[in-house]
Amino acid sequence: MPRPLRFAAFGLGVVLLAALAAGWWWMAYGKWPLAGSLRHDFGTVEIAGEGVSLTHVFQLRNRRDRELAVRAVLPSCGCAAAEMDSNRIGPGEEVEIEAVLRLSHAGVRESSITLILDDAGREVKQVLWIEGTGIKGSGLIPSVEAIALAPGEERRLLFTAELLDAADAPSAPAIELPDGLETEFEGWTLMAAGDPARRTASRWRGYLVLRWPEGAEVAIPDEAAIVTTIPGAPPARIALAERPRSVTPGP
Repeated sequence: MPRPLRFAAFGLGVVLLAALAAGWWWMAYGKWPLAGSLRHDFGTVEIAGEGVSLTHVFQLRNRRDRELAVRAVLPSCGCAAAEMDSNRIGPGEEVEIEAVLRLSHAGVRESSITLILDDAGREVKQVLWIEGTGIKGSGLIPSVEAIALAPGEERRLLFTAELLDAADAPSAPAIELPDGLETEFEGWTLMAAGDPARRTASRWRGYLVLRWPEGAEVAIPDEAAIVTTIPGAPPARIALAERPRSVTPGP
């Protein structure tokens, strides 16, 4: 065989051996150790109250010919959690990973769950993804659930209004409270504009000043409350109680 042809054949053989070695490495180490669906979309979910928790179980199989050990399961944020039914997965065995995503606001929420695996002494990271789109109707949310007020005292209360399909600011809330107390609403400030295409609500912030005038006679019964309402949203309730006036000790 002429010398140039021998060099060409040798070079081709080296290339083939390198390709075979790369193929063996890919089959042994290059693929994800766990086979199966790595992403789940909960779709569009209506949010009621303060939030909703969504659960999905990933079913994955160990594609290696050796055991895998799970060192850690790490959600990317506090809105997600995950649990496994076993931290050791034999060759060809299946494992279930329960993933939980919590939605508390309208819009798209995506979170990842990173599995830290020990693959024959090598640390391998495999990532699972969960996502969902929350839809939340209109609502009026106070910053506190209960307050205590003393004679002559004034409190400033924060409210958040979430309005779906409304471009303008909400009207001032209607307020129900015990006779003798006074209120003053300071108006709304836009925090975030809504997106009708994604069914996200606009968010507004407003302050309500609650005042017990000096010298006013006010009877606050048991289970009293401040009830505020705006059009198109359920009423918001803040429990109200009387707090004794502080007395400064004499000399």
